[in-house]
Amino acid sequence: MEVADGEARVRSSVLVAVAAGGCDGPVAVVLVVLGSLLAPIAVAGAWVRTEVTDTQRYIQTVAPLAREPAAQNTVATKATDAIFPPLQVDRLIGQAVSALTSRAGFPPLVADRLKALVGPMTDGIHGFVRSRLHDVVRSDQFAHVWVQVNTTAHQQMVKVLSVSRRRWSCRAAR
Repeated sequence: MEVADGEARVRSSVLVAVAAGGCDGPVAVVLVVLGSLLAPIAVAGAWVRTEVTDTQRYIQTVAPLAREPAAQNTVATKATDAIFPPLQVDRLIGQAVSALTSRAGFPPLVADRLKALVGPMTDGIHGFVRSRLHDVVRSDQFAHVWVQVNTTAHQQMVKVLSVSRRRWSCRAAR
C-alpha cells in the first residue's frame, strides 16, 4: 500500500509540473518519461525503507522458518557439514585402528577387517551427529535462539547500512 502511494506521488508530481503551465510538448514528454523511469526506483526505495530496515517485520518473516521442517533439515545438514571436516573423524578413527592393530600379536585378518570398518564407523558418527543436531534444531530453545540471533544480526545490519549511508551522504555533500 505504501509503495503504491509512493509511486502515485511521483507520477502526480510530474503531471502537476506539466499541468502548471510553461511546459511545452517535448519538455512535458521528457518529464513524463523521466517520472516513469524514476517511479520504480522510488517504489524500491520505499520498500527497502519500510521492509528491510524494520527489524520487527524482518523477525515476523524469519521467525517461522525455525519451525519449518525444510529449514530445520538445511540447518542441521549445514551444521553437520561444517563441523565434520575440521574434526577429521575418518583420520582419527584410522589412527586409532592403526595404533590398535600395530600391537604385536594382533591377528592380520582382524586388522584388515577393522581397517575396512573405518568408513562405516565414520558414516555412523556422521549420522549420529546429524541426528542429534536435528533434535536440537527441532527444539523450542532453538526457535528462541533463532529469533534472538536474527534480531541482533538484523539490528547490526541496519546500523552498518545507516552508517554507510551517512558517510556516503557526507562525502556526496562535499
